[in-house]
Amino acid sequence: MQHQHKTSTILILCGLMLIALACTCGPLNTVTQIQATVGAAQEAIDPMLTEVQQNKPTFDAMATELSLTADVALGTAGAVLPELEATMTAIAGQAVPGTAFPQWAASAEASSEYGASDWSAIQAAGAPNTPGCGDFATAWASATSSEAAILKLLYAVAVVPSSIEIHQSYNPNSVVKVEVIDEIGASYIIYEGQPATIEQCPYVMVVSVTGVTARVNTVIISIDQSVIGDWNEIDAVELIGTP
Repeated sequence: MQHQHKTSTILILCGLMLIALACTCGPLNTVTQIQATVGAAQEAIDPMLTEVQQNKPTFDAMATELSLTADVALGTAGAVLPELEATMTAIAGQAVPGTAFPQWAASAEASSEYGASDWSAIQAAGAPNTPGCGDFATAWASATSSEAAILKLLYAVAVVPSSIEIHQSYNPNSVVKVEVIDEIGASYIIYEGQPATIEQCPYVMVVSVTGVTARVNTVIISIDQSVIGDWNEIDAVELIGTP
């Protein structure tokens, strides 16, 4: 009887050990899988970290260059804006209420331009300075020779407009629409037409304005060069009206 009791005890102990071993195998496998996954991730990350560290000087140089470029741009804007404001103030001081006042654009922008300086929109601001008929960098030209484009001009003095004179220095006349914008942003179309080759060059297109009683300070010129198929360059635009 005692021998059987010992045997039973041993069997029970063996059973308990097997149960304990079975309970630990699952978690141990899970831990092993996690360790393997972390190891694989580390192997993938290490080359990336090495590459970043190796290229850090390049990244730092790029960041410095971008910062310097931004500083230059801000400095240029800071220098130009006071000059533009002074010019507009000087022009405004010459206006006499109730008297016809002719003025050239103080600034200009365009939907496209051939260059950042030469042939840019700003070339259409100010008085005419193109020496004659031809493809001169002192006039505004769009980016391509057959596109539709828009030239927007801003004037220092808001006036009730009587006429607008568009000085074209190359391949006139692809002007298809002329608009004026008043001080509160309302738009008035004062001319619409079709492109037509003009033999006279340089050519001054005079647009008489009637029916606009609000004071305007912006002129928008739309051109369509698809018919003539060559650049229609604009040297200057004069706005005439009563302050």
